[in-house]
Amino acid sequence: MTLYKCKECGQNFGNEKGLLGHLKKHDISVGDYYAKHFPRFDLYTHKPIIFKSTKQYLESDFNSHSNFNKWCDKENPIVVKKYIVDKMRAHMKEKGRKTILGHVQMKSYKWPDMVKVEELFGTLSEFFREVGAPAQFPDCMTNKFDEEDDSLVIWIDTREQKPLSFINPTKNIKIDCGDYTMGGDAFDHTFVDRKSGSDFISTMTAGYERFQREMKRCESIGGYMFIVVECSMERIEKELTLSKSKSTAARVWHNMRELLTDFDGGCQFVFSGGRAQSSLIIPKILICGKEIWKTDVQYYLDRE
Repeated sequence: MTLYKCKECGQNFGNEKGLLGHLKKHDISVGDYYAKHFPRFDLYTHKPIIFKSTKQYLESDFNSHSNFNKWCDKENPIVVKKYIVDKMRAHMKEKGRKTILGHVQMKSYKWPDMVKVEELFGTLSEFFREVGAPAQFPDCMTNKFDEEDDSLVIWIDTREQKPLSFINPTKNIKIDCGDYTMGGDAFDHTFVDRKSGSDFISTMTAGYERFQREMKRCESIGGYMFIVVECSMERIEKELTLSKSKSTAARVWHNMRELLTDFDGGCQFVFSGGRAQSSLIIPKILICGKEIWKTDVQYYLDRE
């Protein structure tokens, strides 16, 4: 691979680690080496791409999501649409994906989310057609989501430490998966796992393997898990940016995407914005149940 051939002296290396260690002999930093021999520039500001890692540098076209949005607004829509389609096709090929990413995954990558995509392409169907692949969440939202039914009983797991309050009657009982589900005849294997913002971060880092086991348990009984986070993605991103560990943010979003890939058809994340919002959203999710397993709930909420 040409990237593993030193551009300073021509020596070849079998991997990137060997090349990067070799650069010390030339008294040049890794960032300066790539900037010199593989120059890349922000498509909006035309300033050099800031080097953070090799993969990030070689795959970045913008230094910030703000620059990307400004470029989208300024550039010819035809150019922007082609860029997004090509980006999605390249990502799907690299990851071996057969379906187009959902709204939450695209936001976690700081790509244009489905709301922006719909604005650019007119309809999401047109975007899917141009990419040439189906959506991970192909179904439209059912009208039932906006209706209320306070007659159904919500079961709350006895281990839930900070249970939410609902207009629906509730019953405390040990649940196989998650924190909430519908009881009695209304049960259809739909579960909700509630998490605060800090819970979400810890689950996607130190608690990741434990949560994988819970998801496997859910999968084994034919269940579907909605992970409802009492925070917005933007708030979590801000907290992660301010954290001392810069690697934590990348790890959190990476692990979230891995779960959505490993348990495709078995879970999705919903960022409600707060506990009050979760109290309203969770009954809607449970009442709709299987009808929204293939619906991009976060896209619907953000679009509204």
